[in-house]
Amino acid sequence: MNIKKKSLILGALALASAVSALSAQAESRIQCSNIATPPGFLLVEERIPASKCASGFQVKVETPRNGLAILLTPQLVNLPGKPYRATSVLGPSSAQRFVINEVVNGNLYCDLQPAPYNFMSQPAVASDGSCGIVNGLDSKRVRMYEVFTPTLEVPASGGPARVKVALNSRLNVSGYNYAVRTTASLNGGSTTVVKTGLTGNGSYRLSDLAPTLVSQANQGASFSFEIEVFSGIQSASKKTVTATGAQLIGN
Repeated sequence: MNIKKKSLILGALALASAVSALSAQAESRIQCSNIATPPGFLLVEERIPASKCASGFQVKVETPRNGLAILLTPQLVNLPGKPYRATSVLGPSSAQRFVINEVVNGNLYCDLQPAPYNFMSQPAVASDGSCGIVNGLDSKRVRMYEVFTPTLEVPASGGPARVKVALNSRLNVSGYNYAVRTTASLNGGSTTVVKTGLTGNGSYRLSDLAPTLVSQANQGASFSFEIEVFSGIQSASKKTVTATGAQLIGN
């Protein structure tokens, strides 16, 4: 095979791969309006004339992506996968379209739906009109923040690693508590220990969270720490960090 032909083939394969990746990221469908919207899809266009449909109309639905304009924001509340919220509103109140973006820590969103799981919202700047008129009122804007950040602190000195839990400073921390589920995996089996009633920011050694699992760390077990934060009794956020037994024991 000559070099030119080989380059053309490789180029075609790269293009096909890129198109395939893009298709996996965003998908659109046109279906009869009497058919329920598939899970993970959002309504972007309606009342498309279609004689083949019993309703006489079709709708267009798409999977979420940054910058997508949708017709209904309540669909965003139980959307599987990454969370999205409206960042601006287009058109008059009688024909509004809502531009959505993935929820990212610290970004601005229209105050149309509650903050998604793992996030909290706080009032932001005064309304600038970008979020439109909803129910006769000028919709406000909010900033959304992660409820907490978990990290594994591994000392450069070689001491035992610690699981650090940092609650967002914007929270009313007194209303929050959290639990840590420590799971050790060793030789095909696993053991879980749960510590509840933790409050405030904390930095924990394995012996603080699950002293009965220290012996498994010495044997080379791998560990996961699932931290779940509660507002009262309601789960507000859940994240996991992992570590090796060697990291948790230290040198």
